[in-house]
Amino acid sequence: MRRIGSDKKLEKRKRNTATFISLFILAILIISTAGYAFITNSNPQQTQSNTNPQGGAIYSNGLWVVSLGSQNFYLINSPESVQNVSVEITMPLSGYSGKPLYIVSNNSAINNEIFSVVGNYASRIQRACYESCEEDLPEKDCSENMIIWKDSAEKKVYQEGNCIFIEGDLTSVDAFLYRILGISV
Repeated sequence: MRRIGSDKKLEKRKRNTATFISLFILAILIISTAGYAFITNSNPQQTQSNTNPQGGAIYSNGLWVVSLGSQNFYLINSPESVQNVSVEITMPLSGYSGKPLYIVSNNSAINNEIFSVVGNYASRIQRACYESCEEDLPEKDCSENMIIWKDSAEKKVYQEGNCIFIEGDLTSVDAFLYRILGISV
């Protein structure tokens, strides 16, 4: 049977219990954070970097990293895996600087890959329609910076005016991004 205590003793016991539980949870959070830091830094596979013999891209933590000045850009495909993509463009990365960029694509992976690189330079990135469409998006033409992606078996990238046409899959998009970043593919 439980002893009946005074209100003061019950309140003190509740405070002590609450303090103990709070300190216990805080200790778990600190230990798990420290443990995560040690685990991720001690795993050689995650921190291993392989330099691309073509120069400019380094494999790190499952992505290809291209450093340009003080910025790092992360791409999914290696420079070697995009070599078979025909890329015929003259627009450098600086051509997007301070200007809006319109993307014609419903594929979120494609849009994210483009945004991860060009988003640092363009004043804004927005989905649009090439010439006319039925969606509630602005209709644009090649007088403005535009990237038009089309799912296709043939992989190629070409330019008409300020429009970049990317046909294929994510490999074609990365071939385009390597080119504008100055990595020869």
